[in-house]
Amino acid sequence: VSFHFSHGRMRNHNVTVTYYFFVQVAPPAPEKPQMVEVKATSVVIEWDAPAYHQYYGIKGYIVGSKRFGSQHEWVNKTITGTDIRKYILTNLEPETRYYVNVAATNKHGRGVTTQPQALITETGE
Repeated sequence: VSFHFSHGRMRNHNVTVTYYFFVQVAPPAPEKPQMVEVKATSVVIEWDAPAYHQYYGIKGYIVGSKRFGSQHEWVNKTITGTDIRKYILTNLEPETRYYVNVAATNKHGRGVTTQPQALITETGE
């Protein structure tokens, strides 16, 4: 954590004190991701920024996904931009369970990842 303090003082005048607060660590986890639209081969995911996000200098998010029971690693998609809090996972298989998580990023790296959220895609047509 870094602090910058500045102050000025003049005789018989008010004192002005300005405090700047910057957090110099990776950000905390975003709010729990929500599956807002689940289809057979895609899902729309939305989330809220982490608490006190304005102090962490968030640069973007990483959305991770993994098929239940898969031995493969998580597939991560990096999203650049602080206002983008929605992502569409595509190329999913119908009637299949997946896990999804989200992490915020800043100049200090990847932050804490949300707990994995489970979803099951719809029946194929």
